Order: sequence, then C-alpha cells, then structure tokens
Amino acid sequence: MKKILIPPVLLIASILAAIITALYSPIKIELPFPYNLIGIIISLAGFVIMGKARDLLKKYKTTFDIEASSALVEEGIFAKSRNPMYLGMTLFITGISILLENIICLSAPVIFFLIINFYYIPVEEKLLEEVFGERFNDYKKRVGKWISH
Repeated sequence: MKKILIPPVLLIASILAAIITALYSPIKIELPFPYNLIGIIISLAGFVIMGKARDLLKKYKTTFDIEASSALVEEGIFAKSRNPMYLGMTLFITGISILLENIICLSAPVIFFLIINFYYIPVEEKLLEEVFGERFNDYKKRVGKWISH
C-alpha cells in the first residue's frame, strides 16, 4: 500500500494550513522593512539545502525512498546533517510562515518539525541501520540528526 502522508505531502499540507490560517485569523504581526524579508531568506536557504541534498542523492544514484536506498551519502550537506531534506523543508515552511505575518502560522513549522522528528526520522534511521549496519551507526556518531556543530 502506498503511503499517502509522505513528507513532501506533509510539507504542502503544512503550507496550505499556514496560508488558510493567515487568511482567517485576525492575529497579524507587522514586520517592518527589511525584517519582513527574513522569511524570504529563510525559505531560500531551505530551498537551497533541499536542492543540494537532491543533487547528492542523484550523484550517488540513490533514492528518496529509504527502503530502496543503495548508497549512504556522507559528503556535502550530508556531512553537516543526517536529514538535510527535512532541515530544508522545515526552514522553507518557517520562512513562508514568517512571510504570512501571522503568529498562529508559526505553529505550522513546529507541527511539521515534531511529526518529522518523532515519526519519520526514527523509522527511516531504523531502516538505514538495517541496510547499512555499522557504517550508518558510525555516521550517526559523527553527524547530528538536524545539524552538526
């Protein structure tokens, strides 16, 4: 059976929820120029991170589907984050929520983060551990779940 609530669908649903909230909630936060551009910068950063992760997955001829992974990518953005695609998605929706200038919209990236962090990542990391064994465990020790210091 095909999973319906895959992360990209969850991202789109979160963005739509934020937009609908912004349209129907009276709680606005006016951000003066240039602070209102922070949302654009954060969204672009997320978009770039997602693109870099996608490019590396293509370079290694592996897939976004963890169950069918054929390579453990450890270079580039994957050397700084075990989950750069999710990091990018979280930044993207955070930026959009800031652009919408509605305090309630900021709940969308928080909810997205919580679902990804406590549902998707543990399941995917268990699968990666089964596929790549000790190599993945070593990678986990070197690289942070969201970002390494």
